[in-house]
Amino acid sequence: MIIDILTGQVQAGKTTLLQKITSELKKKDFRIGGFLSLSVRDDNTVTGYDLFDLKEETRRSFLRKQGDKDWEKIGPYFFIPEALEQARRIIFAAKNIDICFVDEIGPYELGGKGLWSAVLAASQYPSPRLFLTVRAKLCDALLEKLGRNVDRIFDVADSDVQSAIMNHLEQKLINS
Repeated sequence: MIIDILTGQVQAGKTTLLQKITSELKKKDFRIGGFLSLSVRDDNTVTGYDLFDLKEETRRSFLRKQGDKDWEKIGPYFFIPEALEQARRIIFAAKNIDICFVDEIGPYELGGKGLWSAVLAASQYPSPRLFLTVRAKLCDALLEKLGRNVDRIFDVADSDVQSAIMNHLEQKLINS
């Protein structure tokens, strides 16, 4: 599998950019899958994240600041177990699509937990492309952990990043 990465600071617009890109790719009839982590806000405060399945176009609670003491936790957020398992299944099922988006790889995954087993398994597939998001401060650690197969790294702060990603993906997907 070939891997592309989108990096940027926390709350810099990585997920918003991927919403636009995945919408454009769908309009062009590319088979996309994976998921986005959509923020849930109370006024201007992030209270959690929802898992948005790109293939099924469904949304469910994923991470919340409140949860059961037995749930996996990273920082102030608890993973809702059923949603975490669904996210893993979405990644494992990436064999029959053109590109699988995983939003995002964080410190939990870099520690070998959360989604990491699914990402590692999917990285062994001959196809599709895997498109990961990661915070800028974690990008080097992700590259070290992946060790190979990274085609391009995009920075959300670049002024032409959306067109650069679209051109790159269209060229790679059409030629594959």
